[in-house]
Amino acid sequence: MAKSNGKLKYDLALSTTSVYDASSVYISKSAELSINGNANLEYKTIGPTYEDNQVLWPNISNLIPGPATTQGKAYLYVRNLGPANAAALRISGSTAMDNTDVLPTPTPDGVPDNYDPDQFAEIAINEFAFLPICQGASSLGIFMRSGHVAGSVNWGTNPVYNEIEFMLCYTTPNTVGPTY
Repeated sequence: MAKSNGKLKYDLALSTTSVYDASSVYISKSAELSINGNANLEYKTIGPTYEDNQVLWPNISNLIPGPATTQGKAYLYVRNLGPANAAALRISGSTAMDNTDVLPTPTPDGVPDNYDPDQFAEIAINEFAFLPICQGASSLGIFMRSGHVAGSVNWGTNPVYNEIEFMLCYTTPNTVGPTY
């Protein structure tokens, strides 16, 4: 990491030939995220089921540079924008879900009591994550959903969706290996 203007900067070694620039993404000491206009962010509304939301990644337009690791690495940036009383954002490698909702008893809260079977991350409102991902051919995708039980009468008047922002960042590989 490099220091710039009192903020910690994640240096993802992004290529100068890419539309992304390492100066685009900053993390301040209070873990606030600042992204400039070079970041090429995308926005999407996420509902309560993975299948309805479709796969977030991969798609035909972003299957570069892979699959060889010598062609670089990629990071997926995702931020849960809310609204403020929405559920946490669930991120999974499949569309399998667990909607068990019995806690707290006697009145459940509309939030699944268990993680989904292939869930690997959960992002609360206003949280963000950088996920290192592999490029190229894959049997898995990245799916997201709003973490409440679809149709639950216990969820009340809370929003049944999440707004997210996301982007793919590509790195420049070290093809010559280490030097001493």
